[in-house]
Amino acid sequence: MATFIPEVGRIHKLIPYPKKKNLAYYLDGDTYIPVFYSYGLIVKIQDSIANQLSIVQSYHSRVLVGLLQFNLPNGEGTKCNTVMSKFIDKFRYRVEMHYKKLGYFTHVGYVWVREQNSSTAQHYHAAFFVNEQCCAGAYKLWQLAVDIWDELCGGHVIMPTNPELTVKRGDLNSRHIALLRLSYYAKQETKQAKIFIKNYSASRMKRKKGSELY
Repeated sequence: MATFIPEVGRIHKLIPYPKKKNLAYYLDGDTYIPVFYSYGLIVKIQDSIANQLSIVQSYHSRVLVGLLQFNLPNGEGTKCNTVMSKFIDKFRYRVEMHYKKLGYFTHVGYVWVREQNSSTAQHYHAAFFVNEQCCAGAYKLWQLAVDIWDELCGGHVIMPTNPELTVKRGDLNSRHIALLRLSYYAKQETKQAKIFIKNYSASRMKRKKGSELY
């Protein structure tokens, strides 16, 4: 993946990608990496994604990034995100307890984004960051999510094509590939909700003391 170190005195969080209008360069740490930019990119969302991934990497040497989409029942959109907030609380607890019973430990980081264009109901995209040593794929995350989402609203949870990525501590290429894929979550398009409706949220974990950056 094409990356580069910025010149001193010329540091910007986001800069154009030469000759490719659908891409931009995003500053991750001290390196510019490609991100999707077809319809603009919301930097604060991309920052939240990069930050929470870094924090989970400080605890786990191999991080599974599991991707899921959450749909509400047809025509049952809401002006708030209460259902997603309730889901996150229940989901993180069940994931942690499920693997604890199997003798494993994992933190559960996340970021979700709310999207709605011309449809009557919003949908959500979410990425979950967990210990790959206990969770080797997104399928179990999907199973747990389906039950909780159905309990809360009767909606559907979808696994996208290629629903997981692995990020290895010390392997910047694996991190950059994940951040490129996740930059889709930070796209400006379809986040045109009214200003009082929050269109994303992320976990608020703290970095492990004395850990490497990533």
